[in-house]
Amino acid sequence: GRHISVLGGGLTGLSSAFHLSRRFPTTRITLVERQKTLGGWVRSQRIPLGLDKGDVLLEAGPRTLRPNANSVLELVSESSPRGR
Repeated sequence: GRHISVLGGGLTGLSSAFHLSRRFPTTRITLVERQKTLGGWVRSQRIPLGLDKGDVLLEAGPRTLRPNANSVLELVSESSPRGR
């Protein structure tokens, strides 16, 4: 079968892998990232508050998201809880 590799797990790489998997559903897509986490400059971490008080979501990285393509906006929309 066919196999496509995407280099980089930042927003562009994630968006590319997402759209390739939709365009070619029977093709094996491999995402290669050198860091331990995905997202590039975007970093999110959920920190538990303890004592059954829930948690807080901390965001680090760029303050704004200015994608150059609608494909990145679609990826963000599809992967958010509101997008489902």
